[in-house]
Amino acid sequence: NGACITVGNVKKECFCDPGWFGEHCEKVSILTNPAIDARDYTNSVEFSPTYRMFWKVLDLPVPEIEIALQVKTASWVGLGWRPSGITDTCSASPRVLAPGNARRACRPRPPGYKPPPPARPEVTAEPEGH
Repeated sequence: NGACITVGNVKKECFCDPGWFGEHCEKVSILTNPAIDARDYTNSVEFSPTYRMFWKVLDLPVPEIEIALQVKTASWVGLGWRPSGITDTCSASPRVLAPGNARRACRPRPPGYKPPPPARPEVTAEPEGH
């Protein structure tokens, strides 16, 4: 029901065929239509013209969030997040997931932490006529 591969000699990760989900693609999904109706979602964000995320909070005894991605791609898309108190190095998975690395790399940010400004490309000019 999908393909399971070893990622970086660390863990096995499964990529499920449409209509399947679960740790080993063993569960049948109730979703049968891959089309997304944006009217079904209360929130959305456009990361690019070909990548949109929709979400809503489901009113259940234990609230859950439902997320749908609308992406034009010939490959796959991954989605992840981390608690706001964890450093940016946690986005370096699966390397961070190696035994022992998670405790060192994913430390809470110290009080008053401010993220560094985004890097700006350096502009250099070539001398003319040389």
